[in-house]
Amino acid sequence: MFGRDYAAIQQNLVRLCLVLRKTQFLKKWNDIHNTTNIYYKMKEIKSMQGGSVFEIKHKDIGGRVGILKINHKKVETPALMPVVNPHKMTIEPKKFRRFGTNILITNAYILYKDFRNKVKDIHKFLNFDGVVVTDSGAFQLMRYGKIDVTNKEIVEFQKEIGSDIGTFLDIPTTPDKTHNEALRDLERTMRRAREALKITPNLNGPIQGGRFLDLRKIASIQMSKLPFLIYPVGGIVPLMEEYRFHELFEIILTCRENVPLNKPLHAFGAGHPMLFSFLAAIGVDLFDSAMYSLAAQENRYLTSHGTYSLEELREFPCSCKVCTIHTPESLLSLNEEKRIKLLAEHNLHISFEELRRVRNAIYNGELWELIQIRARSHPKLLEALKAFKKPFLERLDPVTKRKALFYSGKESLFRTELESFRIRLYRNYVPEKTTRLVILPYSERPFSKFYNVWNTESTHFAVATPFATVPLELENIYPVSQHIFTDDSILQEETLQRIREFIHHFKGRYSRIRVFKKVEAALEFCHSLKEMERDILSDIKGIVNFQFGYPAGLALENVEVRRSKRTGKIKEVYSDSKLFGTFRKDGFLIPTMWGAGEMKKLLRSPKRRVILMDEAVPFVEMGKSVFAKFVRNCDSEIRPGEEVLIVDRKDRLVAVGKAILSSREMMEMESGVAVEVRHSLK
Repeated sequence: MFGRDYAAIQQNLVRLCLVLRKTQFLKKWNDIHNTTNIYYKMKEIKSMQGGSVFEIKHKDIGGRVGILKINHKKVETPALMPVVNPHKMTIEPKKFRRFGTNILITNAYILYKDFRNKVKDIHKFLNFDGVVVTDSGAFQLMRYGKIDVTNKEIVEFQKEIGSDIGTFLDIPTTPDKTHNEALRDLERTMRRAREALKITPNLNGPIQGGRFLDLRKIASIQMSKLPFLIYPVGGIVPLMEEYRFHELFEIILTCRENVPLNKPLHAFGAGHPMLFSFLAAIGVDLFDSAMYSLAAQENRYLTSHGTYSLEELREFPCSCKVCTIHTPESLLSLNEEKRIKLLAEHNLHISFEELRRVRNAIYNGELWELIQIRARSHPKLLEALKAFKKPFLERLDPVTKRKALFYSGKESLFRTELESFRIRLYRNYVPEKTTRLVILPYSERPFSKFYNVWNTESTHFAVATPFATVPLELENIYPVSQHIFTDDSILQEETLQRIREFIHHFKGRYSRIRVFKKVEAALEFCHSLKEMERDILSDIKGIVNFQFGYPAGLALENVEVRRSKRTGKIKEVYSDSKLFGTFRKDGFLIPTMWGAGEMKKLLRSPKRRVILMDEAVPFVEMGKSVFAKFVRNCDSEIRPGEEVLIVDRKDRLVAVGKAILSSREMMEMESGVAVEVRHSLK
């Protein structure tokens, strides 16, 4: 009896030590990385991991269209790596170019085990001159429990055959393992990671940790300290096979948040096109697919929204070469080898087609729309969208999009643009003190025209929408000005919640508050008001504070405006007869150098600032773009698409521009444009 108690106590002590070790590690990490309103890194700190091989070109949510440079070869991301089985090449690698890919992945363990004496150069062996990535055999280890090769042997082999990016023999942790088992696997993986880097730096750094987010976070942080080229997320195939998409997305988000943003993230084994848009949106840059071949061997036909057996299909919905020439019936009549090859070609075609669709959606700012369409493919996908409600994604997402925001279900309220608007409203906006606040019900836009009212010195109007209660002066700012929502009666509870939030936050600014629930009553009230002079100064101050933060609006005095003859919207703002700024189509203000200078006097550094390294100042003064590698520090609240003040290290205003990257990306990226300059000193 005593022996069993002693063993239990000993086991609990071991667990406690593990918890304490993790806690101390995380505390140390948080102490190092905890910032309030500023990111600050010197150039030598930014360069600790070596030169970046990744450059962001376009962004939407957490998705990036980028260029990955490896050994003088370029790969556009998000990219799909077809998996090549050395034993059975369903499609010859040299034909992958036809599908638009310059990268593939193959299994180094199979090559080592069965082709060791034949493979001297992996590119020649596969007859493929693009980027060749090799896996280590960890998948076989997960499936079969044992493989007959050591970590050192497989890494040295990949180096010898010339893999562009190899992989060390990590320990995959399946979701059914306990926390202690997952932690032990992770510790072994970390030891092997350090061993592998002594052999070659051209490696993947797989992130393990099972289903446990705390271990995934530790793994991401620890692995990020090592100079790997790409960070794959491993051990996730069982989650996809079991439709556990919410857990999958939570794991990917945890890894993406804790891995440097200048390094691509790879979702190991994610090869079904149905998932590409979701995973790209939460930061995955690389996918690999054996699905195109494995599905073909089982007569399964891939689409962007699911999988069908050939027997289920009367005709093909696709217009690829295979589907145009053949019918399901004719394909079934072919011999097995021919049928598998043709079906694999279709499956690969539809996979790359979906990936092109994802890249286009990122470019056009329509990734949310694509996700919401794909979410209807499976109830578990729709449910898993709740995982997207992360502050991390909101900080990466551009503040404005090219097209209107469409409501297509309650999951639309999770959209990062809406969260960004609310954050800016409650963080930056400060209304002028007035006697009365009147909250009007949601209506046709523009709200001021529908109700025929405007803000005055005594009365301030706001409109209750399902995503925020919007001050009337902000009605022309995205997404207020550019959204299409359904009848708001479906969203009454959400609208009431937004009213309560607004009143709670701003109640100290008003002596009286009146809320109208019915449009008819609100119209009657508005029509009964006597014509009053519009408080244009208060309106412009509200817009400037919302965008740049209080007290930026105090820089405005004796305001005059010029309106568009076509739309009647304010086009230019003058303060004391000097041009302060012009309005973008999405309602955001582009300050002139003079206007920016006046605001800078009121905003404490580093607020709204991007601070340059000395060597970049002469070029930016002449209107050249700001590159990420020359950003010394910046306001941590900057989002892509915002207007920023560009200053030198002495806080001298050098230029004004539009942020292309988020603040964190500016500090972590070593390549690419961080800010496009609009106005400069020279």
